[in-house]
Amino acid sequence: CVPKCEIDQEYEGGVCRDCVDGEIYSPILRLCIDVCENPMFAYYPVEDLCLPICAIGFEFSTKLEQCIPVCLPNTVFSPVFGYCVPSCETSNKIYDPDVGFCKPCPPEMVIDETLQTCVPTKRCNGNMVYLVLDDICIPGVCSEQQMTYDSNTNSCNPCPPGTRYSPVYKQCIVNCRPFEVANPFDGTCHDAPSFVKPTITATSTTTSSTSSTTCLDYPIPICYICGDESVEKSKITSLALRYEQYDCTGNCLDHMNDKHSVSGSASQEGIVDILLYTKSGAVKAASVSRSQLATFNNVQLDANTVVEILQAGTDNVVSTILLHASCSVALAVGDKIGAISIQGFATENGRTSDECPTEPVMPGAAEACEACFVNGEKTKLTKLTFEYTGKNCVTNCNDQGSLASVEGNPNLRKHVLIKFLDKSMQVMSSQNIKIGETFTVTEQFSSASWIEIYNRNTMRVLSTVGLHTSCSVPVQYGDEFGAFKLVGFENLLGISESACIQALNPPKCYGGGLGPVGSCEMMYLDET
Repeated sequence: CVPKCEIDQEYEGGVCRDCVDGEIYSPILRLCIDVCENPMFAYYPVEDLCLPICAIGFEFSTKLEQCIPVCLPNTVFSPVFGYCVPSCETSNKIYDPDVGFCKPCPPEMVIDETLQTCVPTKRCNGNMVYLVLDDICIPGVCSEQQMTYDSNTNSCNPCPPGTRYSPVYKQCIVNCRPFEVANPFDGTCHDAPSFVKPTITATSTTTSSTSSTTCLDYPIPICYICGDESVEKSKITSLALRYEQYDCTGNCLDHMNDKHSVSGSASQEGIVDILLYTKSGAVKAASVSRSQLATFNNVQLDANTVVEILQAGTDNVVSTILLHASCSVALAVGDKIGAISIQGFATENGRTSDECPTEPVMPGAAEACEACFVNGEKTKLTKLTFEYTGKNCVTNCNDQGSLASVEGNPNLRKHVLIKFLDKSMQVMSSQNIKIGETFTVTEQFSSASWIEIYNRNTMRVLSTVGLHTSCSVPVQYGDEFGAFKLVGFENLLGISESACIQALNPPKCYGGGLGPVGSCEMMYLDET
């Protein structure tokens, strides 16, 4: 705990101070944090740095200063080739994708562990530094000033717009989106599917064989806003639209139909204004640059909603988008049209994009997460594990309908006493617990069970939760009952939540988990 400062001040070194130029006050952290000049970067307080916001299946490499795919075991990311390659068993060899196996570096060259490639042993003389991209020596002053070297003019120049200086490559590299990787050799960004390499014939000096195994990259389930039978039809009240790096042309929406259209192009624009035409008139969001969100809250949309992209600060329309928003056709998070994509929403019935799945789900996950039925066969519960959340989930929390009930509200009380009771109100388990902790009940469960939450000091009942535990209605991993979330189970057939957790966290391929990019293959050396 620190002394409370004035609004927009942080406590540092024993005094309250105002934020200085280049900083902005964070009311969440109660600190002055750096303003990240690059809109693709966010401030990370632990590292005290502006770092790229990496997508699912990617991680930030402090050595390369960019997002890279999470590689499979026994593989390593190659910055030179832009994808994961097999790691070599011996430290004096490097993987060569041209031949498909590990081999030593040529004479007078050594392995650069960061770049995963061979570089000259004899580097540069004097105040020169080695530039791996062009295999030349350049003046060290360019590197010191974080500038790019122009061999034509023999001068140091600032990084051009859309690029940033890389101390690893000692050159300017292109800024990429969170789910892309920069290829410094050709100055482009690569999407996740480009990491998927064809089957490679792995050979050695003694044997020649081809070995591969298929590892499916399971898609993240589509998060429908409306227009699909999986969700209740309800009018859209809020939209978050992202201004994309590139105009999307052709079949860009996952659910493209002739009710959506786009004219013009915003491909040449940096900062733009986005107008959304509602039943009450045009609503303008704050000016946005590439990859930033334009958010429109509490709006009523026409069946055919017009979105205009204007040059920032002008009335010059560069692109017009017609978005069908009556829910007669499917609309989903991630759908793209022209220079925008849908990234968030809210509807009249209370659904929001916060409920959207963010992880890939393996086929059969729903069955694996059902505690009471195995291959269609009904069984009995023998163990249930709950997490105390302190919240009070009362709608769309489980599939037990009227057989589940919630009375009262713990109101996020941190420490409570809980009692688990059977249908005759006999206490089966009792313990003190706090938010985030779990408790397990191991019994032959009756048809109905109850959980009571008490104020530990006054023993006043804060909430009473009822749930059905005889398996005549579903009991599923992740179900919520008032302030409790089901995080574990076991039944008479010996099935537990482990199969469900595995199904919800499928194996990833070459930074997978980014959507339906097909299948990919692990690469092997020799027979191993």
